[in-house]
Amino acid sequence: MKNIIKILYNLVFYIFIILLLAFSILSFSANKYKGVRKIGDFAFCNVLTGSMSPTIKPGSLIIIKEYKSNQAKVGDIVTFQGEKTDSIITHRIVEEKNNGEYYVTQGDANNTVDSFKVTEDMIVGKVIVTIPFLGSIMLFIQNNIFIFLGIIILIVILSEILKNRNRKIEVISK
Repeated sequence: MKNIIKILYNLVFYIFIILLLAFSILSFSANKYKGVRKIGDFAFCNVLTGSMSPTIKPGSLIIIKEYKSNQAKVGDIVTFQGEKTDSIITHRIVEEKNNGEYYVTQGDANNTVDSFKVTEDMIVGKVIVTIPFLGSIMLFIQNNIFIFLGIIILIVILSEILKNRNRKIEVISK
């Protein structure tokens, strides 16, 4: 039983380290596209506000697939770059105007439509996956990356010290 717990602990620990390294590498190697970091046809964003609640809650991580031209349609949840600012907004398309010349968007939690037109060149893409809480966790890790790396290094060093100590005790007791 003790060995199973040890194996599970090691498995979880190494998976955590691999995920942390993968997200770190991805965030550094991603290309900037319309205000978001993009890898291939996909972008990853943290949701900061509740304008799309309850569909997408604040703190969620959303994965966005880039649109090819003329793919946007009414009902899609899209991420786009704001009209006059570089802010990134994720809202639902509620209406198409002038044969797709522009779109009317609205947050699910908002009572009114957005006050600006969303053109196709503003759209980053369609939200395809929402992962609750992961956005908050990733944002926390990104803001405290050196603390996390220090903790990981400390854990590795301490586990090696404990392994060596246990080996010495086993040798002495035999």
